[in-house]
Amino acid sequence: MSARDDLKHALKLSAGLPPTAPTESQLDSIIKDIEVIKKTRTPTDADWIEAAHKHVPQGGKYSYGSEDLSDLNYLLIKLQSTSPVNVAKPPSGGAK
Repeated sequence: MSARDDLKHALKLSAGLPPTAPTESQLDSIIKDIEVIKKTRTPTDADWIEAAHKHVPQGGKYSYGSEDLSDLNYLLIKLQSTSPVNVAKPPSGGAK
């Protein structure tokens, strides 16, 4: 598994996401939210879960039978150290 896959899997388990979530674009959005938090403090598990539920509407409705104790902050660091994060850029053209 890649670092990105590890992060997706940990989020799926800890935030109760559906089997097909998070999608690549949802993961990019979650990472962007966490990066904002990281500017002022270390993100908590609750921050990760809140970001996941914000970007995956079905979040919190699934259970996978065991609790994953993976450190989501560590997985993000691992992802960032192995490859650049390809976070989608907002469309250009100005605000509406």
